[in-house]
Amino acid sequence: MTNSQEAVIQNIKKSVNAEEFHNKVEVNDPIVSREEIRTVLDEYVKEQPTISYKFKLHLATTLANVITIVVNRKTKIIGAEKIKKLNQPGIVTSNHFNPLENTAIRKALHKGGYHNMAIVSQATNNRMSGVLGFFMNYANVIPIAAVHEYMGSDFLELVKHQLDEGNPVLIYPEQEMWFNYRKPRPPQRGAYYYAAKFNVPIISCFTEIIDLGIPDSSDGHLNKVCYRVHVLDPIFPDPELNVKENSYAMMQKDYDQKKLAYESAYNKPLSYDFEPDDIAGWHDQS
Repeated sequence: MTNSQEAVIQNIKKSVNAEEFHNKVEVNDPIVSREEIRTVLDEYVKEQPTISYKFKLHLATTLANVITIVVNRKTKIIGAEKIKKLNQPGIVTSNHFNPLENTAIRKALHKGGYHNMAIVSQATNNRMSGVLGFFMNYANVIPIAAVHEYMGSDFLELVKHQLDEGNPVLIYPEQEMWFNYRKPRPPQRGAYYYAAKFNVPIISCFTEIIDLGIPDSSDGHLNKVCYRVHVLDPIFPDPELNVKENSYAMMQKDYDQKKLAYESAYNKPLSYDFEPDDIAGWHDQS
């Protein structure tokens, strides 16, 4: 295990003990100024209609589908039949614990009958370099940032465009990624607001992390893991409720479903008392 991974796990432990479930715990994320964030967003929006962007989009999404097959050979999908008859896109929610776990969700959506998907991600990720940076900019990833004018206009249009194209949009309601953290965290409301606003269902998922018992690091502190994606019951807006009321109602129902899925998968009640087994594959040496 690297020092940075150990630091992340300790940050998770501190955040859980403080009951702050949306804290940033990663230690090597890019540091980007507010001015650069605005530049990232402006560049992204302006590039959308260009031929160059569309070519790179096709290339990146094709490669993402190939990677999905390769890295998810052991990933099991349960419940995909629940979304096969939806005949419409939706806002996808799942727990967030690994940069590649969205490929498991992609596999679940493919089994559910969807050919493409979009992912909402922090705009800072657009400044990543190399292959990962290419995917963050071109693999149907919609940047999100606390920039009011962007969120109130361009972001809404980008999400609506994907839904109009029939593509589900993955939004992590837990906000920040917590490395290999097994438990569903209390959600933020954003994903459910967009589902209510655009009158589409929540495609509710919970990803179980399975410890394979095979060392994944030279010092033996981490084991390799695989995933089991549980596709839960889709959650529909109530026509009798307004957008705000629906967003809260859908958020609560989604959290309740994920809680039950966790308890069924791990055969124990959900508690936010931190224990080493909360981090899949980790052997606490303290």
